Amino acid sequence: MSAYLELQEEKNKLGIISDNFFSSQTKFYNGIRSEKTKESYDNGAKRELIRIKANATLYLNAIQIGEIKEGNRKLDNIKGWVTFFGILQIVSIVAVVIYLMNV
Repeated sequence: MSAYLELQEEKNKLGIISDNFFSSQTKFYNGIRSEKTKESYDNGAKRELIRIKANATLYLNAIQIGEIKEGNRKLDNIKGWVTFFGILQIVSIVAVVIYLMNV
C-alpha cells in the first residue's frame, strides 16, 4: 500500500476525515497516472505518517491548534471589514445629521 493511502486510512481511523472523503481520496490517488506525482504525494505522506505513529494524540492536538489559528486569522479579517463598515455607517449618519441641521 502506498504511504499516501496509508495516511488517509490513518486519518480516517482517527476521525479526521470521513469515510466518503477517504474513498474520494483513494479514487483520486488511484487516478494519478504519473509515477513522479504519486511519489511526491507518498513522500509528503511518509513525513506525516511518522508524526501520527509517534504520538497520535500530539498529532491531533497539533491539527486542532492549526485549525484554531486559521480560524483566528479569518476572524481577524472579518473584524477588519466589520470595523470598516461600522465607521462608514457612523460617517454617513454624521453627514445626514449635518445636512439636516443646515436645512
